[in-house]
Amino acid sequence: MKRWTWAALWAAGAACVAAPAPPDGWGKEKGGLVSRVTAEKTAFKAGEPIVIRYAIKNVDDQERTVWHSGFWPNHKIVVLDADGQEVAPTTAGRDRRAAFAPGGPRDKNVPVKLGPGDMDDAWVAYDLRELFMLDMPGRYTVQYHYEETKGEAVKSNVLEFQVVEE
Repeated sequence: MKRWTWAALWAAGAACVAAPAPPDGWGKEKGGLVSRVTAEKTAFKAGEPIVIRYAIKNVDDQERTVWHSGFWPNHKIVVLDADGQEVAPTTAGRDRRAAFAPGGPRDKNVPVKLGPGDMDDAWVAYDLRELFMLDMPGRYTVQYHYEETKGEAVKSNVLEFQVVEE
């Protein structure tokens, strides 16, 4: 009886172990991975490029694999206005969003193995103005979602920025 009680207590305790807190500036951990978006500044003049960089990091003690299949089949960029509404995409933004297909077919899918603590930042820095209608001054947020398997998104931090009059 003591053996069963000890095993049950150990299993319950193991199930309660929380995932490690994400490093500062990163999004919430999912499956041993965290991601982040960064910009060189947080205020952009209307018409100025809004360049955002993206990285994903292994915070687990085991090797993790992320998949490079271009960017759009397993990544989605979400930009919200100050009211929490999605910002209208440009034509290019609609095309890119249409390519988002977690778990979908991949013509070219390259595994990138990340050891514990390794980071993958080999992604194109995007000018959000090419993807979203960001001509109006205001406050906005951007978040990237990496989702190789439907429903299992690794979401970056939420980066706040503003567009100001020229």
